[in-house]
Amino acid sequence: MNKTLNNITDKIEELAEAHEMINDYSGGNTANMGTDVEEARDLKYPYLWWDYRDTGYLLTQNTRGIAEKVYAISVCIMDKMTPNINNTSEVMSDTEFILSNIVQKIANDKDLREFRLDYNNIQVLPVSDDEIDGAMGWCAVLNFKIPYDFCATQLPM
Repeated sequence: MNKTLNNITDKIEELAEAHEMINDYSGGNTANMGTDVEEARDLKYPYLWWDYRDTGYLLTQNTRGIAEKVYAISVCIMDKMTPNINNTSEVMSDTEFILSNIVQKIANDKDLREFRLDYNNIQVLPVSDDEIDGAMGWCAVLNFKIPYDFCATQLPM
């Protein structure tokens, strides 16, 4: 398997599609959360959202040059409260449960073993989107460590 950013995001979407409690998924800039911009449609709740634009990635070095890339990808599970019913704790509990499932699946997925998820540094934060649609949930920042395959003397250029 090639070790690319596309491989990671494709796998995250594959896991979202397989999860029984997730009804939709997409990714991109957090400012567009809740909307599939490419298809110009709103996502169905609860949904999974992934983003790397706000977090970027790190390059670590050794004596030969760049040793690895560490992609920081936000994975969020969002849901919406039922109108006229205060079910905040239920929404937050359900979305945290779903996010924990997804993180566990990523950590144990055989296709992602080469991506070495950094288990020691998984930050999970509550989020809400009061301005757009009132959705709320949880986001985890997952750090994927990918060995960089080219040393300074073997660059493809």
